[in-house]
Amino acid sequence: MKQTLFVLLLILLAVPVQAQVPAADSSRSNIVEFVEILLDDGSKLVGTVLSETESDLLFRTASGVELQIDPTTIKRRRMVEGRMYQGSFEPFDPTLSRTLFAPTARSVPAGTGYVVLHEVFFLSGAWGPGAGVTFSGGLSLIPGAGEQLVWFAPKFTFVERERVSVAGGLLAGTLIGSSDAGGVLYGVSSFGSRARTGTVGVGFLFGGGEVDDTPIILFSGDWALGDRTSLISENYALPTEGSGSVISLGLRFRGSRLTMDLAGITHTTLVKDGQGMAIIPWVGITRNF
Repeated sequence: MKQTLFVLLLILLAVPVQAQVPAADSSRSNIVEFVEILLDDGSKLVGTVLSETESDLLFRTASGVELQIDPTTIKRRRMVEGRMYQGSFEPFDPTLSRTLFAPTARSVPAGTGYVVLHEVFFLSGAWGPGAGVTFSGGLSLIPGAGEQLVWFAPKFTFVERERVSVAGGLLAGTLIGSSDAGGVLYGVSSFGSRARTGTVGVGFLFGGGEVDDTPIILFSGDWALGDRTSLISENYALPTEGSGSVISLGLRFRGSRLTMDLAGITHTTLVKDGQGMAIIPWVGITRNF
């Protein structure tokens, strides 16, 4: 077990040595508000309206280009929030730091965060102080329960580039009033664009002063289907005989501040001969700030 953890730690620490993280861009921490305009021909512009009359609209894009637009060609306009990063507009979306519940390797942008209600009875939140650090945690709110669960989950993103991120962290939890605690130590890597991201990870359960030497393998993904809708999946595998896998698939609906996840979760052992598969519904409602 010690050798396995040592190898995992080397992987997480060696990547930043070979691929140095670029200097932090202060614009990442500055939330800006723009107008998004959709034209009849399908073109989309993000920027600021400088002036407008019945026959002419003067528009400056987020990159600084000024355009004259015929107002009659505008199909839709709305306010959007985000950041300017390396000369382009980056939509505000702290939820890229996780899938349904499990973390991706992306950090919550500095000065932003979210609170989320999972399955009605579980409340969690996350905040990004910057420098690739994400603090998150939560608790259960089960009516009438004699004991409630509470957890804390810091994450440290060592590499965060446009198409690859690498992070490590832990999730530690306990029942309120109990002296027992446990959780998981993990490392994750995310690949792809912000619109289509895949994540792989390895985790080890710990508790009672011991760390289990059987790894939990994570595979998850987030694929944009449109401006505000994504296909999302989060899956776990235990590479031991008879352990099976947890499989999920759902949709994420993004608003300017609110996000909703609707998914179905099952376990391969729930598949019964000739009886199909038992699906557990998953609902998550997120408020970004």
